[in-house]
Amino acid sequence: MKEHMSQASIVLPQTDIALKKDVDAALAAISTLSAGATDPGAGPGAYAFWADTGNALLKQRSADNTAWVALCPLGQALAVASGNASQQFSVADATENNQAVSLEQLKAAIAAITGAVPVGSIISSACAAAPDGYLLCDGSAVSRTAYATLFAAIGSIYGSGDGSTSFNLPDARGVALRGLDGGRGLDSGRTLGSYQADAIASHTVPVSISDPGHSHGISDPGHSHTESIYNAGGGTNQATPTYNSSSNQYLASTGSSKSGISVNSHTADITASGVYSGAGETRMKNLAINFFIKY
Repeated sequence: MKEHMSQASIVLPQTDIALKKDVDAALAAISTLSAGATDPGAGPGAYAFWADTGNALLKQRSADNTAWVALCPLGQALAVASGNASQQFSVADATENNQAVSLEQLKAAIAAITGAVPVGSIISSACAAAPDGYLLCDGSAVSRTAYATLFAAIGSIYGSGDGSTSFNLPDARGVALRGLDGGRGLDSGRTLGSYQADAIASHTVPVSISDPGHSHGISDPGHSHTESIYNAGGGTNQATPTYNSSSNQYLASTGSSKSGISVNSHTADITASGVYSGAGETRMKNLAINFFIKY
């Protein structure tokens, strides 16, 4: 017998009793190599099967005879499809990391990954094209049937499309996203999905005025006053002088006169600072990216 099949030796010729004893030992050695809780190593040879009772797994030796490959749990039929060159095995749900995974487990895992991002969620991306399962947020109208799950999630908040068979996606092109106020008072009066144009908050701008100094000229074309003095010879409409005893003088009145005196206009070199002419919008430093919505 081959050495890797048994650690016992069969010596011939010998008596029937001795031969039976050697055969029993050889069979026991073969059983140890094909099943047990202890790894038999490379002894059984490439492609050999081993029932790993310690981990309850059926294993097969690799082609290069360097490792054991888990096939399925013990006690489960290992069926190979008839005529199927790929030799697909039917396995139960895996419970350990070193066990094969069933198709149903794989489907459930994929569904869990897909469902990790809720329908209607928006992601930002540096990519030009939409990832699988996403649409570009460009405000376009899409089918209510083809994207029924998304329509059920957002409805016609961003536009009703043609009103019957389509609905609009959010249009995030060229705008920033802002959280709905929801009663906080920072952005009152907004509804979900509403657009808001740019604006500048009311503020005070300090302005300084510089006047290097200026002057105005006075124009007087000439004017005169009339004076009435008492005439001892008599006459009418003559003023009566008033005697001032302290100065020993007679005082007479002077008539009023309208003159052409005026203050000339002047253009001064006054300048004001603080005036600013900017862009067509108020914005922060930014990077242009795409927004995509999960459908």
